[in-house]
Amino acid sequence: MKKESFFAVGIISVLFSIFGLSASGYDWSHLALPPSISSFWDLQVQTWNKRFKQKKIELSPEARQLGVTLTSPLYHRFAANSIVTVSGNIEKRPVLANALMWIQVDAINPKHKAIPASFHYYTPIQAKQFKQAIRLFAGEGMYRVTIRMPDPKGNGYLPLTSFDVMNVNARVEKDISYSEEGIKSGLQITSPQLSDSVQRGYLKLEGKTKAPKMWVQLKKDRQVWKHQIIPLDGNFSEELPFPHGEGNYEVDILVPEQSRPDRWVTGARLDVKNILLSSSIPIEYTDVYKKRGVELIQPRTGFDQAELTYRIAGRIDPKAPFATGTTHMIVRIEKGFEEATYFLPVHDFRFDQEIGLRFGGGMYQVTVFVPEITKRKSDYFRFYPVAHFRIWSHARQDLRDLMPSRGIESNHPAIKKLARRLTAGKRTDREKAKAIYAFVAKYVRYDVEKFRQQDYAWDDSGLKTLRLRKGVCQDFVFLTISLLRAANLPARFIEGEAGGQQHAWVEVWVDGRWLAMDPTWGSGIINTNGRFIKKYDEQYFDPAPEKFSQTHKRRGVIY
Repeated sequence: MKKESFFAVGIISVLFSIFGLSASGYDWSHLALPPSISSFWDLQVQTWNKRFKQKKIELSPEARQLGVTLTSPLYHRFAANSIVTVSGNIEKRPVLANALMWIQVDAINPKHKAIPASFHYYTPIQAKQFKQAIRLFAGEGMYRVTIRMPDPKGNGYLPLTSFDVMNVNARVEKDISYSEEGIKSGLQITSPQLSDSVQRGYLKLEGKTKAPKMWVQLKKDRQVWKHQIIPLDGNFSEELPFPHGEGNYEVDILVPEQSRPDRWVTGARLDVKNILLSSSIPIEYTDVYKKRGVELIQPRTGFDQAELTYRIAGRIDPKAPFATGTTHMIVRIEKGFEEATYFLPVHDFRFDQEIGLRFGGGMYQVTVFVPEITKRKSDYFRFYPVAHFRIWSHARQDLRDLMPSRGIESNHPAIKKLARRLTAGKRTDREKAKAIYAFVAKYVRYDVEKFRQQDYAWDDSGLKTLRLRKGVCQDFVFLTISLLRAANLPARFIEGEAGGQQHAWVEVWVDGRWLAMDPTWGSGIINTNGRFIKKYDEQYFDPAPEKFSQTHKRRGVIY
């Protein structure tokens, strides 16, 4: 028989199969499966389901006593394409807090012997309902699914029912495994979405949790590496290196045990495979890198390691466009949801400076920018990215509010000397902070012309303000924070609104709390003629929060 004949017979056979299945009147509605044939796998599902008898699932006596109903699935044996939804209601909801359903999925005679034969889901009961999508993790074959419900008396779990399901899809995919403690702590990993993922040089771990902190443990053979994660408003986003090179890793996310918060237990587990050495990750360059004649000397690869600071160095081709006008480079570091910006001065077409990895240990995404070259005056700067790389910091301390930062030269000899003089003889941190506030508010004049002309410069700083003895709100803040940090008082730059316009002020950590101060408003007033009148006012040092919030609207912290 010719090839064309074989093809025609095959098509006719498929069409007759589809017609026969559609005409059979088989009830698909309670199988949580698509009634139409949209793929080869759907055709397989319907073919298998035609063979199975529609025997209803039987619930245990305990389940009936508690008024449990199962809304999906409804039959004891059926076929599915990789995913099955288990859902139901409990009329007499258990009185136990954080009650969970326990769903156990067992692969019967799995083809892949290296894959564990069982997988467990713990599903919250919310508003007397539960719903869980379960994955038939070991590929094609038969599975037994056992559902258990919480004992209202607190004695573990009671049987609810079980059913068998034939997976027609050969694809092997495994969900992230959550423990009871993980579910109770609200742990939910959004990246990666599945276990057994393939990674290139680092692992991006993102998600949500109610736990105040967690540990991540990477295990390869007998080598174990740990890293602490502190979520921000219940969210976490971390990039983790593979400390032991290429290969397979078991990743455990550890959460505090509910009954004993000082004890750490596995909240979730996943497996990953790293296929790239961290040292082989290249720097990511943009088109602007070549156009502006930039050449990075340090770093040389897209991943490096450091402690509390990191050196960034390079040069600019003097013949490149805007080379002579490029007086500084910009570096932005990001760690999770935190970010900070540094300005690196350019001298003789070269830049070379240490930047602070101020947010403690962990993975930092670093982006290097060139500035827009323009004569237009503005209260903001525009940058263009040229290179992107990552740094893993081994720092054990989070010094975000003590290290120097953009415009805040707290380590400069002149700043340190002045801070020592201002705080000499002051016994408490509050006295030291107030002395610095009073000095800045009395020493610096508000520069009305700078504000009107929007005459901001990339080198605006605390040291520059000390020299000029004038400035706008950001300059008052730069000098105040420089002196506070030099006096070893944690302080931060607050951006917001005041008087109907953008404004900046200071918060300093004193006596176990963040104390607000506004040295700009404490320095004087602008009269009806638009002139600055020098008049020291100490009421803007540690003002009552309810009164301060009436004039100052806080937006956030800038580093």
